[in-house]
Amino acid sequence: MAYSFSMYYSTAAAATTSHSNLLVEILMNSLGFSTEKVISTSAKVTFLKPGNNKPLLVVNFFQQIGLDISHIRTLVCTNPSLLFSDVEKILKPKTKLLQELGLSGSDIAKVISKSSEDSVAKVIKRGLRILWRNAPKVMSPNIAFLRNFGFSGKDIEKRIVRDPKLLHQKMGWLENAVHRVEKNLHIPRDSNIFFYGFIKIPLCLTLSEARLGKGLNIFMKDLRYGAGYLASHLALLAHNLEKRVMPRYEILKLLGKKKLSRGSLNLYTAVILHIA
Repeated sequence: MAYSFSMYYSTAAAATTSHSNLLVEILMNSLGFSTEKVISTSAKVTFLKPGNNKPLLVVNFFQQIGLDISHIRTLVCTNPSLLFSDVEKILKPKTKLLQELGLSGSDIAKVISKSSEDSVAKVIKRGLRILWRNAPKVMSPNIAFLRNFGFSGKDIEKRIVRDPKLLHQKMGWLENAVHRVEKNLHIPRDSNIFFYGFIKIPLCLTLSEARLGKGLNIFMKDLRYGAGYLASHLALLAHNLEKRVMPRYEILKLLGKKKLSRGSLNLYTAVILHIA
């Protein structure tokens, strides 16, 4: 047993050394990293599964989709283990998903490599696993589902900027989200504000049917708030009605009667205001 463990350890160590040497060679010779950058970047790779890894194929693939060497350097600095990804099984399917959102090769290059304020780049910065997780079978149907509801590529982009995990959700989750916007918020699918309700729906999904129904009843019937306003201010429904919302509503009414309320202070700002 000790001999077997020793052989395994020696083999694993040899494989790790081989990967490390290959990584150093690619970083220096193909990507033009400085010695200091090679050391700091290599240190981020602590474990690699054994396999037929060909980093040069990865570099070539990134160039084919529009990334230049500076783009690839930026990407590799963040996640050097990507150089050992399988192009056919991992990288191409994930890139295809971005293309399904309507992004071209140059757009994908910008998304992956730039620290810009572009909204799609924010998606990647908030959830790089959108590209690299093993979930194309879930993501493609989700994109198709949203498109069937009339969401444009720009709409889907806005939605996943807020929550990159959207594309990893099961179909039932999306169907439930659409159902709640229609049934609980009373917003029809063809309404201009349906999208705003859907964009905020993760918060809505955390509430029970009873609590959501009670909140909507009070806000819409008693306080006269419209569905459109609530769709864009769903945080109101997340707070305790008896202990937080209504007491602060009564205070606002009192301030209004005494003409002490500032113009910028409304129920939404009053409810979300944290009091130490």
